[in-house]
Amino acid sequence: MALTYRQLSENHLSDGDLRSRIGLSALKYAVTVQAEASNTTGHAARVLLARVVMIGGPENLNERLQAAAVAQMTGLSGINPRLVTDAEIDTAVAAIWNAMAGV
Repeated sequence: MALTYRQLSENHLSDGDLRSRIGLSALKYAVTVQAEASNTTGHAARVLLARVVMIGGPENLNERLQAAAVAQMTGLSGINPRLVTDAEIDTAVAAIWNAMAGV
């Protein structure tokens, strides 16, 4: 059974470990984006987001990025955020990157 938004909010958004892991995944993905081919669709906007993620600004970006990544996790079968795999986090971060970049 997929998780509800209430379950994600109560169990996943409030979990500091999961939020930290999402932040690390975003940093990892930012490095990947900066190395992608310049003819990638939306490359300039994707790189701009990557740079912002890398330097840590604006203050609420990480919070919004974490919430957006968690929102992608509705298909998870377990309610325990500690059981979310790194691969699931990486998939969620990749899924939201273009939207966060405005592409």
